[in-house]
Amino acid sequence: MKHLIQPNRWSCLPCSTAMACGVSVEKIYEIIGHCGSEIIHPILDEPFCRRAFHIQECIWAALKLGFAVTPFEVSPRLAATPGYIIDVPIKFDMEEILKGWGIMTGEGKRGRHAIAYSNGVGYDPNGQIIDFGISDFKADTIWKFDLIFSNSRA
Repeated sequence: MKHLIQPNRWSCLPCSTAMACGVSVEKIYEIIGHCGSEIIHPILDEPFCRRAFHIQECIWAALKLGFAVTPFEVSPRLAATPGYIIDVPIKFDMEEILKGWGIMTGEGKRGRHAIAYSNGVGYDPNGQIIDFGISDFKADTIWKFDLIFSNSRA
């Protein structure tokens, strides 16, 4: 996986998607149709005032590039009714999931964040290579990428 650096504070998700797909972040912007920079909440501070990106936009871009994206919640929960939440005792083989590649979303030092991963190594678009055992990044969802077709038009 080629380590890419995000061009601005609101582009960790498309940048991580670009790393997982093996393309430039500009290619992801092209497929999604915007660069996330539009100010839609002018009363908020940077980068929260920006449009930014939704994971569904990045899943769509990945699909257009020939990848299926499967989510794995790190700590899945059920809510039978509001206020009644239980942890789901599902045991994933995280080592098997992390042998592949994809992105992770969760909490970083400055709030919501996304990183790419490949074969157990995290690639933070802020510039760091992540050791999951000692990192400040706490994943809540692992988005596993699998090649389903080669798209020579991408």
